[in-house]
Amino acid sequence: MGRFNLGCLALLLWTGSAFPSCIPLSEKSLQALDERIVVNPVSVLGPARNELERSRPDDVIRRASLQAILSEAYYQVERDRESREAAVAGMYNLAARPITDPLKARLLLTRIDTSDSAAAIEAGIAQSTQILQVLPAGTLPYACALLTRARMYQAQNRLDLAVADALIMYRLTGSNHWDEAHALAAEMIGSLYADTGDLDEARQFLSEAIDFEERQHATNWLSVNHYFMGRLELRAGRYDRVVEEMRKAAALSAVVGDMRSVSMSKTLMCIALTRDGRLHEAQPLCEQADSELRDTDRPDLSKSAMAAHAGLLLAQHDAAGAISKLDRVLADEGRDIEPRTLPNHYLSRSRAHAALGQFRAAYEDFNRFYDLMQVANASERRRSIAVLRTRFETERAIEHGQALQQENDEQRELLERRSQVTRLWAAVAFGAAAVIGLLFYVLRARQRHADTLEAQTRILHSMNEGVMLLEADGSLRCINGALASALGYSFEEFRTLNLAALGIDVDPRCGSALEPHECLLRRKDGSEFSGMVAFTSMAPRNPGEFICIIQDITERKRMERALLDVSAREQRHFGQELHDGLGQELTGLALLARGIAGEASKQASPMAQDLEYLSQIASRAIETCRGVARGLSPAGEVQGGLVQALQDLTARVAAMHTVQVKFRQSLEVPLRILPATGDHVYRIAQEALANAVKHSGASRIEVELQTSPTKVRLQVADNGNGLKSDIPVSSGLGLRTMRYRASLIGARISIGPVRPSGTMVMCEWPQLPEP
Repeated sequence: MGRFNLGCLALLLWTGSAFPSCIPLSEKSLQALDERIVVNPVSVLGPARNELERSRPDDVIRRASLQAILSEAYYQVERDRESREAAVAGMYNLAARPITDPLKARLLLTRIDTSDSAAAIEAGIAQSTQILQVLPAGTLPYACALLTRARMYQAQNRLDLAVADALIMYRLTGSNHWDEAHALAAEMIGSLYADTGDLDEARQFLSEAIDFEERQHATNWLSVNHYFMGRLELRAGRYDRVVEEMRKAAALSAVVGDMRSVSMSKTLMCIALTRDGRLHEAQPLCEQADSELRDTDRPDLSKSAMAAHAGLLLAQHDAAGAISKLDRVLADEGRDIEPRTLPNHYLSRSRAHAALGQFRAAYEDFNRFYDLMQVANASERRRSIAVLRTRFETERAIEHGQALQQENDEQRELLERRSQVTRLWAAVAFGAAAVIGLLFYVLRARQRHADTLEAQTRILHSMNEGVMLLEADGSLRCINGALASALGYSFEEFRTLNLAALGIDVDPRCGSALEPHECLLRRKDGSEFSGMVAFTSMAPRNPGEFICIIQDITERKRMERALLDVSAREQRHFGQELHDGLGQELTGLALLARGIAGEASKQASPMAQDLEYLSQIASRAIETCRGVARGLSPAGEVQGGLVQALQDLTARVAAMHTVQVKFRQSLEVPLRILPATGDHVYRIAQEALANAVKHSGASRIEVELQTSPTKVRLQVADNGNGLKSDIPVSSGLGLRTMRYRASLIGARISIGPVRPSGTMVMCEWPQLPEP
């Protein structure tokens, strides 16, 4: 089964996580063989097969029990196909028995655990739910079915549901002293908290499982949990601890003869040593893991090792070798890879292409990475919003329950006093008993809600994205620590802020679109960073309130700027070549043609007219060449910089349209600007002028460029009709393009009305320091 995600490459897969079923066998003569699975599953396979061959065909219980042992042992050593076949054969022997039979339930749950495709996992959830509906609640098989469904939910990345099932199992097995199943539940919760980023809680639960397994000398289980602990330490960046845990896992796997798990441990050590810069130590491990897992029947494992090896090659500056590996990893668009790991592989190949100067291929891989991350982030955002909505509604339900409890207490006290003085109290006392029963019901419901709220709160505070609540009056409430840490405000300070104070220039209460919106967010210390903001309405329960999810996209913007800078440099270089190369040659051709035409005219040659026409064609070619160079780099040094480019732009717009267009410059200090920034500012001005000419109905447009020691400002103002009140400022491709370009250069852009009528677009960005 393709399992769970923790952060990078193949380590995001739930590799090596085979658990034996927590439902024991009723056949006493086979219990010792069954219990040996957790110590050495390989040693169980031979005796179980031999015993199955000797068993009578009509002894269906014994044959099904042996098939259950084989299925669990195969599952332990990652031989999922054989595990599934053994489970199906065992269920065939028990076809006439109901699902409530513990042995049949065990076989069915083991078969579900081998699910590896999206459709099979979805079917596994449905089957687990059906089993839970028929099994008696509070029994060991019921707890084991909860564990299986939690694994399926985790495979789907529905961590809120997985945590709920795992916590119920943990409490149920703990209260009934089912130690083996309780250790499995602790192990499951540890992996879930690791997935949500709550590493301290994950480490605590995994340590609890390891302590139990050490007492039981469960060698195979110990190898799995040391592997999990190594993945946890990798996410925490403690690379020495990763190597230590992986060596323990590999040694234990070698003892039980599970060499595939040994190779998987080498893959994890390869990645840890590469990240730690210990490339010489990493190289043999990377090569061994890649070679040993290359011919396995699990393509996800072989591609995990190849991706880890590619990471080493990239760190060794062998970009070509890394691309060769990653091409094989991403063959067939990565269908054999866990979906949440796929974007990271495209990002790695984009960096390798960029290192070789293959910028087009790098840009295509980066676009694929960005598209996949958008889908993943949207899914993560929807799940997070669902968790938050449940949390808010649970809080209100608990508050209502507290009020009801207080009211019931007061009523009971009043009834008890009256019962002492009148016979009527005898009848009323019966009602009081009903009220008390309702009170106990409310208290039990409150406890259940509190348990659910505790699990959801852990998920919320483990999120990397910031989360806050926009209330109907415009005030803010910080919901998780990620937001407080990112912006530098305390939880109490958020109550005194509004959206504008954080740099968020859209307000969903005013009818702004609720789709994700990029903006320049402002921290408490005044520094700014690029962020993606998404709002979700709390209607109909709480109209006017919105959940706001904030994601730091600084790294993504840095990559975009790097790729766009490469493209801009190539355009400027091409424009320079056209201007200085082809342009000069065409100028020489025009002069030569004009000279020959003059001589031919003096001699009354019949070719004089044709030569004059040739001279005119050369002159027009010069203008065409200059126009192409100007289009490639309108604000580049070829054209005299941003000021000259804006002057030429306003002159062209005035000549092409019946609109008066003026350009003013107010340069308090010299303009200091990067060429790429100049190109983006020019395009923003070009788009603003086009919008004013097409849509405003203006007769006059003014473009002004101002500088100060610290900032530069561009203003485009018209005297047209102004903005329509029913159209959000953020709508329209042109306006979104201007905002996007502004975000790439760290600028803040605003669009608003001017008096008495018209619209102003203002773009402001920091001045470069003096050299």
